[in-house]
Amino acid sequence: MEIYDTLLLGSGYYAVGYAEARGNCLIVEEGQVADTQFYLPMRGFSSGAMEPSTEAGRRLYDTVAGMGLIGRGGLCVNGLESALARHILTIGVRLRLKCRAVEQVAEGDLCRVVLSSNAGLCTVYARRVLDTRPRPERRFVTVLVQSDRPYAELAPLLHAFPGAELSCAFYEGRYALTVPADGYDENSVKVMIWERFPRLLGVKILYIAPAFLATRCQGQPTDAAYDDPIQAYEAGYRAGEVRA
Repeated sequence: MEIYDTLLLGSGYYAVGYAEARGNCLIVEEGQVADTQFYLPMRGFSSGAMEPSTEAGRRLYDTVAGMGLIGRGGLCVNGLESALARHILTIGVRLRLKCRAVEQVAEGDLCRVVLSSNAGLCTVYARRVLDTRPRPERRFVTVLVQSDRPYAELAPLLHAFPGAELSCAFYEGRYALTVPADGYDENSVKVMIWERFPRLLGVKILYIAPAFLATRCQGQPTDAAYDDPIQAYEAGYRAGEVRA
């Protein structure tokens, strides 16, 4: 019988930090990658200086920086998932991808959880279950664009999408356009973007993020509540150190 101190629903930096500090944890993630709040929604472009305040945060920072993913005040988002995967292997945190909890039943001091994956159903037990998946008040989608024009001349992009924000991406001449996506699903939001996108000379869409960006999740135990991966990781680590 598998018994864990904590079963974490949803992966990411907060969950991995928590699991490293706590020990004897299992992270289950429905998707195919561990980094679902920075890598998939292409959120890392707008990350801040990322200055670690703990030794645990410094180790993760060194992994990310060692892969050449930090520069120009932001991150190379495409490499973030690989960096987190390398860190998970280094610290030995248990993680199951393409796996989800389909049933939770309290049994005394434990919670019995039935997990579903490609291997079928299995049952594990945990003293606590912590849901680290975001519950956003608003959703956005990130669009990666390329232009030879300077930032100051790209105002028409913001005019086409009220409430949108534009920031420099990792590589020169690339920008991250963050567009409000409330009321849209994964398919219709792409149609909306193509229909509204101004046909500016020298500006083209390179990529539309495959996952929505969740914002305004302050106070939640999730990556979406923090500005950058290091902050999320250190917050999870501190929470994991607290013993109930």
